[in-house]
Amino acid sequence: MSDPVILMCSGHTYDRSAIERWILDGNDSCPLTRIPIGDMGMVPNMEIRRIIETEYPVPKRPDESKLGGHCTRSAVTVRKILSSFLVGQLCSPNVESVAKGAYEVQLIARWNINDRAALVEDGVLEPLSRILDGASSPGLQEIAISALPILSKDLHGARRILAGGIRSIVEVLNGATTLFAKRMAADTIIQLGSHDEIIKAEDALPGLIRLLETGAITEAAGAILAIQRRKLRLCPGLLGVVPVFIDMIRSGEEGVNTKCGLELLSHLCETPEGAPVLCRSDEITAILIRLVKTIKDRKMKNICLLTLLSICETREEYVDEGDSERFAVHRLILDDQELVHLLDSMAADETSYADRLIQTVKRSLDPSCD
Repeated sequence: MSDPVILMCSGHTYDRSAIERWILDGNDSCPLTRIPIGDMGMVPNMEIRRIIETEYPVPKRPDESKLGGHCTRSAVTVRKILSSFLVGQLCSPNVESVAKGAYEVQLIARWNINDRAALVEDGVLEPLSRILDGASSPGLQEIAISALPILSKDLHGARRILAGGIRSIVEVLNGATTLFAKRMAADTIIQLGSHDEIIKAEDALPGLIRLLETGAITEAAGAILAIQRRKLRLCPGLLGVVPVFIDMIRSGEEGVNTKCGLELLSHLCETPEGAPVLCRSDEITAILIRLVKTIKDRKMKNICLLTLLSICETREEYVDEGDSERFAVHRLILDDQELVHLLDSMAADETSYADRLIQTVKRSLDPSCD
């Protein structure tokens, strides 16, 4: 870390170049807490900068032609020694030594991908999982679980956690005494969400639903989505928190929570249990129509269109013929001239669901359109 900055939304410190790459890649939230960055930006962390400049002064650049690969080998050796030392600390019978080791792992894992990979390779995940299982204090559990979201960004780290450490994460979510530990466990599940094996974390859902109800919406909803998107059927208990998902999209702000809420409602509409319930919600339909007309983010707009399409198709399937409610959403869409004009203008885009939605609506109301 050469240019430390504080992310104002969460208070966490990152290297400027690393967090700028994170934002340029399309991310709009703190990597650790998932709190939206918004317009708050970042400020230099002068305290950390002074420590770096004092403890790690920039040496004169040596003649690389004379050194050959010595610098690279030295860096690898230092990493190896440091990670091996930390593994030893994590396995110590001394609780204070274990806590210091876990905290150091968390800090070093944030520095760069090479340090993170070295820690994983030398086996820090196994003792961290044991610490979670037998933590003697909530504070020690918090320190240990805080390292997992970062270590899970390493491919081999993610695989090791999924192979042997997921049970510990589930137990933290369902039984930890502190909100912070539960949020870190949920964030770990989010980081593991790109792997099919995340389905092993399904037992964490009761804890995630309780976490959602406490107000830790960003982490809990993100983790629920990571698990639900891997399932064909609705996860137990999710219909009970649909009002929370609706609140997430109500504001229409183009942030992490709105996007996550949209994806959750869209996935629920695709399940046999969720479809018949959500398709009858006039509130969801009205919000989705408003978002299609106001949201600029292309992906979020497309999720709205897909969900509206699912609602229309589900109403045709589950509402009896002759019931005036069967085509109520279809008529609502077709009677909104602003929406119809927008859908027509988007229809040429093959990646959009606009054309499919408008054609489905017209065909259902007038079969002669086929």
